[in-house]
Amino acid sequence: MRDKSADERVMLGREILFKENQIDEINREYQNQESQLERFHSEMNRLFNAEQELYAQAQQEGENTSWKEAEFQAVSQEVQRVVFTESELIHQGYSQARLTIQDDIDQLHKERNALPWD
Repeated sequence: MRDKSADERVMLGREILFKENQIDEINREYQNQESQLERFHSEMNRLFNAEQELYAQAQQEGENTSWKEAEFQAVSQEVQRVVFTESELIHQGYSQARLTIQDDIDQLHKERNALPWD
């Protein structure tokens, strides 16, 4: 005799697998976004360091660069702030998406486990 809930159990199992695959995809997207942001941050730091070296060289040659350096520092700090804020927003957004899907998975497990075995 066949289990009356077998088909529904299979269907719920497929939904769970689909949701788990969604979490995997979200994790890949999150890593991609973080990597892109880190590459941007590294490139900006490289450019800021190069600019800082130019200011130092100009000062050694007797040029007054203090006003330029102040503006440069302000831009550098703003980029640091933006990168930090973006990283936090990325983390929060993807974490919330993962939690929502995990809640769905937990609910599907409860539904599947509640099915009778007759």
